Amino acid sequence: PEDVALAERENEKAYRSYLRPLFKGGYSPALTQWMEDNHYLPPILEGDFEKIRQPLDFFGLNCYNRVVDCADPSVNVRQKTEHAGGNFLDNGTEYYPQAIYDALHILKEQYGVTIPIYITENGTHAPDERIVENGVEVIHDPVRIRYFQGFLEWLSMAMAEGVDVRGYFAWTLLDNFEWTAGYGTRFGMATAPVGGGDILLKDSAYWWQEFLKNKKI
Repeated sequence: PEDVALAERENEKAYRSYLRPLFKGGYSPALTQWMEDNHYLPPILEGDFEKIRQPLDFFGLNCYNRVVDCADPSVNVRQKTEHAGGNFLDNGTEYYPQAIYDALHILKEQYGVTIPIYITENGTHAPDERIVENGVEVIHDPVRIRYFQGFLEWLSMAMAEGVDVRGYFAWTLLDNFEWTAGYGTRFGMATAPVGGGDILLKDSAYWWQEFLKNKKI
C-alpha cells in the first residue's frame, strides 16, 4: 500500500500536473493538497484553468522510459548502474520499451486525447565503440539500435489499437551538449569532434536508413 500511495503521488507531481490542466481544466484535489502542504501551490487567478484548457492542434509526447520507485528508504531503486545487464542497458537505464505504449494509452483512455500525437523525443545515450575496420572508421552502437527497435515495436502496437500518432522524432541525429550532462552522455546517431570536424555516422544511423526504406508503420 505504501508503494501504491507513493506511485500515485509521484504521478500527480509529474505527468498529471500538466495533463490534467490541459485536458480536464485543473489540478486534482490530491495534488492541490500536496502543493499547499509543501508551499508549492502557485497563485491561481480566476479563469486561469479556462485559459490553459484550450483546443490543441496536436500533442507532443517526450518518452524515454518509466520511473520505478519504492516507499522503503532502504531500497535504492535509482542506483540502476548496479544492475547493468539483463533488463538494464549498459548505461544503467532500465530497458522498458512498453513505456511508450503505456504513455499513449494513458493519453487516450485517461485524458480522452483524440487529436494527433507526435513523439517529439525518444532515444537513449549509449556507449559507442569507435574502431577502424578495413581502413574505415566506424562506430558500433548496438544498445541504441535495440532501444529504437523495442520502442518502435510498442509504438506500432499502440497505433494498431487506434492511437493517432502522426510522427516520431528520434533524440537525436547528432551528439550534442546534454544539459547538466554536458558531453558526458551521447545520444546521437552521428557524431563530430567537439569544436568541429567531419560528421561520422554510427551504426544506428544506417539502421534507421534501412528501417525507413522498409517501414511498415
